[in-house]
Amino acid sequence: MKIVSAETIIVGHSLENDLSALKIVHKKIIDTTVLYRHPRGMLFRPALRILALHFLQRRIQCGEVGHNSIEDARAAMDLALLKFQKGNLIPREQPDDYSRVDNRDLSRSPSRM
Repeated sequence: MKIVSAETIIVGHSLENDLSALKIVHKKIIDTTVLYRHPRGMLFRPALRILALHFLQRRIQCGEVGHNSIEDARAAMDLALLKFQKGNLIPREQPDDYSRVDNRDLSRSPSRM
């Protein structure tokens, strides 16, 4: 049974890591690390949990178990859809470095749209 065809569009965050681990080459991908650039430039990648907090007003990856693949996939899909619907976006509260915000920052309520 083939789940993903050559025509399937795969949406995710830092997909090269997942595809490499699975030893898969796929040409049709949408990666949120490309859609949402890190404020410090292309050499840095924004964390998915920070993108979800600032653009979706959603807290993810903050439980004791850490990553939930379904929660991460939904956040990546919602971020991609938001980008395509709204275009260039500015988060409500933008940290200087997306990757350095820790879970203590996620406990504060983000400002609403």
